[in-house]
Amino acid sequence: VTERNLRATTASTPLPPHRDTAVVGCCSTRTVSRSRQKMVNSSCEEPATKRARTYGARTDGAADSTCSGPASSEIPTADRQLSLSSGSTVDKCRQLDEGLAATFRRGDIRLLRRAWVLGAPDQRLPYRQVLEERERRGELPLLSPEEAAALLECGDRSIGALTHPWYSPGDPDPVGVKLKILREALSDLTHIEAIFVDYASLFQHPPKGKRTDAENEAFGRALDIMGDVYASAVGTTVLQIKEIPPRPQEFDGELCLFGLKAGVGEAAVREALCRFGEIESCDLAFESSYGIVCFTTHAAALQAKAANGLSELCSGVDTRYNERSYDGRGWCCFESGVSSELLVRLSVAPRMKAELDKLPPKLISLARGRAPEPVELTHSDVWQRVQRVIGTIEQATFTGKGDKEKVPKLYKSYVARVAKVLTSTLALQTALEAEVAVSPMPSVDAPPADTLRLAEGQLLLLPGADARLAGGDGAWLAEVDTSERAARPLFGGDEAELTFDGCSQTAIPWRPDAEEVEASLRRDLPALRALGERVQRLRDKASRQPSEEGLHALGDVSKGVVADAAKLPAVKEAAGEAGSAILTALDAAKAALAAAVELRKAPSRDAAVPDAAALERAEAALRGRMDGLRSSLERLRPEAIAAAAWRVGGTAGARRYAAGQRLVVRDADGAWREAAAEEARPLPTEFGVKPASLHPWSHAPLEMPLDAFEALRAQHTIVLRAQHSHIADALSGRRLDALEQCVAIEVAGGGAELAAVVDARSLATWLHTLHEERLAGEEATRPPATLLTAGPASGKTTLLTQVVVLSLDGELVPILIKVQRLQRRLIESPGVFASAWNWVDAYLRLEHGEASPLYRMLRQAMMARRALLLLDGLDEGGAKREQIERHVDEVLAPQGHVLLATSRPAGIGEARFTSFNRLFLSPLTPKQQETALVQRVGEVQAAPLLEYVRDRVPIDMETGLRITANPLMLSMVASVFELRSGLPMPTAVAELYEVASDVMLSRGGAASGALRRLLQAVFFEAQVSQRRVIEDRQLDEAALGLDRPEALEAIRKRAAASPFDMRSSNSVENGHFGEIVEGEHSGKRGVIVRDESDLLKGR
Repeated sequence: VTERNLRATTASTPLPPHRDTAVVGCCSTRTVSRSRQKMVNSSCEEPATKRARTYGARTDGAADSTCSGPASSEIPTADRQLSLSSGSTVDKCRQLDEGLAATFRRGDIRLLRRAWVLGAPDQRLPYRQVLEERERRGELPLLSPEEAAALLECGDRSIGALTHPWYSPGDPDPVGVKLKILREALSDLTHIEAIFVDYASLFQHPPKGKRTDAENEAFGRALDIMGDVYASAVGTTVLQIKEIPPRPQEFDGELCLFGLKAGVGEAAVREALCRFGEIESCDLAFESSYGIVCFTTHAAALQAKAANGLSELCSGVDTRYNERSYDGRGWCCFESGVSSELLVRLSVAPRMKAELDKLPPKLISLARGRAPEPVELTHSDVWQRVQRVIGTIEQATFTGKGDKEKVPKLYKSYVARVAKVLTSTLALQTALEAEVAVSPMPSVDAPPADTLRLAEGQLLLLPGADARLAGGDGAWLAEVDTSERAARPLFGGDEAELTFDGCSQTAIPWRPDAEEVEASLRRDLPALRALGERVQRLRDKASRQPSEEGLHALGDVSKGVVADAAKLPAVKEAAGEAGSAILTALDAAKAALAAAVELRKAPSRDAAVPDAAALERAEAALRGRMDGLRSSLERLRPEAIAAAAWRVGGTAGARRYAAGQRLVVRDADGAWREAAAEEARPLPTEFGVKPASLHPWSHAPLEMPLDAFEALRAQHTIVLRAQHSHIADALSGRRLDALEQCVAIEVAGGGAELAAVVDARSLATWLHTLHEERLAGEEATRPPATLLTAGPASGKTTLLTQVVVLSLDGELVPILIKVQRLQRRLIESPGVFASAWNWVDAYLRLEHGEASPLYRMLRQAMMARRALLLLDGLDEGGAKREQIERHVDEVLAPQGHVLLATSRPAGIGEARFTSFNRLFLSPLTPKQQETALVQRVGEVQAAPLLEYVRDRVPIDMETGLRITANPLMLSMVASVFELRSGLPMPTAVAELYEVASDVMLSRGGAASGALRRLLQAVFFEAQVSQRRVIEDRQLDEAALGLDRPEALEAIRKRAAASPFDMRSSNSVENGHFGEIVEGEHSGKRGVIVRDESDLLKGR
């Protein structure tokens, strides 16, 4: 029981003092209130695992005083504990009980106390009015209305609901067997704390009398919702008694006449019935609702019951002792049907069903002489269930007038409510991830890796921690010293200890002739150092107050420095790129300065124009442009040019190792072997292996012994296959074969080299081809990196899962990372990311542990660039999205890993990924949609669903396709169809959109009330302004409108009062407000700072 519900129980049901007294007339003093209070008190002291309720075995170590006996071996005991949390499947199912809880609180339905049932001296249950009279005398047979509602809302099925056949119309148990069966069962069913029995819980007609008007009203309300007592998925356990004891002799020959017609007397009855046999007696006022005719033989009574033509006497006849079977009675069929309705429908949503399976069994069979037995619910033929249950009810017999028409309607009404609530639980599915059982990693002998040692004089790049934490590299050129264990910067600075993580591992661009590039750079270093003082003077000038003359002078000097640097062959390209960046920044700064100067000297043309505000914005823009200029000048520093030259020269990935350094090397025959570096050799030899040249894709420092690596990789492959061979449907939770049961999502892209990539299989093949090309060690200018974009929930994650499965038997080790989780790790442990050679390594270290053999195996694969990095959802990087995008572009891709990242098109900065291969997912075609639905629900059941998709599902205005061309929307429609089996699909498309919105919010783990209100406000603002793309303006206005609507209104009034002259671009003037109505910035508003006259003057 959740702490929230416990608090609600104690808050809403304060225990009256007399509730702590012993139950009058009972030999047990245990009460529901007292046991609940005990649970509340203990919840403050005991851990959750101790206070969780169990069933089938006593938790207090003692049996009730009147009931002892062995616990049932059929009822699961063990450690099946409740796991009820706010927002869970159980909470959703509680919504079905809201009306029932209100009925309990109103007192229309009362519940029997467990302790009273066990200890009362009665052998037959009294009817409700008798029990309430006893209550008024101080006995406690019934829970109070508030206690009953609170117990229901606990959601642990601690209310037993008895479904049973009435043996006679005025008394359901004239032979007194049911109370005995119930008492025997409660000794095993220790989770049951209260019991619903219709005869004792609802107002009845007293003997020879009738209910009062108030009792009749309460009875009618209770009857309308009584099905919920049995149907409650989490509130009640249905206790089913089907047994019909042999007819007692005193009931022989008795026939009941229900609903006697007006004016019908004893003479007319005797005349109509005497043909069936001798009539012993006739009492037409035996009860208020029926009379009794007693024949001398029971056979005569049965003949009269079976005869037709008695409608002129009464509305119905039956023997007084009803021997009809449980399954032949209308109300019993109804109670049985609704008892299992929700759980049977959950067969199409296994994750939700698994949550409810943690509760005690829903339906338990009771009988004399045996322990309670859970009833196995059949889930076959879910599609025809509604028609089958209604058919059973209609074929059954009802005694009450009008019940035959009323009960099927009650059933249909409940099924519709079940379907609606279950549809709302679709959003919970992503929170109920099912873990796949896999074998543990093997135990391997993997001593710590050796310290990295490089050859003296090796040039390499040393990144800075701040730059790394920002997502970049920011490395400076350094040289390994004579110790072979440390590196010193070439342009001054502290010496750094040599570690693999401490060095930049950039490998792209790559050129095999490393010696020639290095020699050229070393020749240019003295001249490059000489430029340092001139660059410093430039930086000093840029730090001063900007002026038009100063910026012109700065441009002239910078051009001279760049020209001199470009004369040096090794740094020519890097100097040219730095010069271009400086000129671009300089032009932007000049334009910003001109705008600010114009506003400083321009008088206000209209007092209402906020010149001060416009000037403030212009000054802020100028400061930003000057910051950009200073940053671009940093690229002209000698150490920055040298580092950039080393990168663009294509030799940053080249390595020379100190003698004895242990490596893992890929030979020309494709086999990986361990080796040790030897002096003056291009590649160490061992065991007679022929030397081969090193390049970034053919070797790495040895992280762990190769046999340990292969053993771990083999087991990890088994784990990945188990985890990814099946995909849990995002909504229903059903596990689908990743390659056979999922519709093949089409992939498309540009360029001839991508023409063969059309689906997951060809994509996996192409990614491995990119790696094979790198293995040759030839020149490479583009990284083997690919960006795949598609709209929300259009199959990106499914595609990556398929790629994992299809890659398991190849050279590459798949590493799949959800960017949303990487972001959380980055926020929680920034120091780990700042010190790692890349963020994938940092993430894996945090996920598995630095000493974990699995982490070290994956690290070894990445060090050797034999890993396939799959990054799912760059757009889900949240607050760290910018840094993550930068890291993927500036670190992971240049390191040369085969990489595939996914994102929504609008969720990334396109300019970053110009060097990446580009792919996108195609929407599902109508044929693919049909295939998926037939595969999902079967060909027969799919027919009405396909018709619904064709006729009712709307067309997306942007794509011109049905919204079910999106895989998640298609799955959502199929899931709703499954849960509503036997019922029509929603007529309003808005219902489908509502479900989809809930699902998408829950997929992001952000389905909070506050977020919903914000999104509703955002969408409203976007709708009002007719913006399909939501921008910061709509977000800001929505947030302000929710928190301070009066402030938003004041801002809008000021804006409305400002001159807003919608004139043509030929007549706008400086200082006017304007709105851009066409082009890239359409919809944006601002102050005109340069008009046509400025442009004509060249400003």
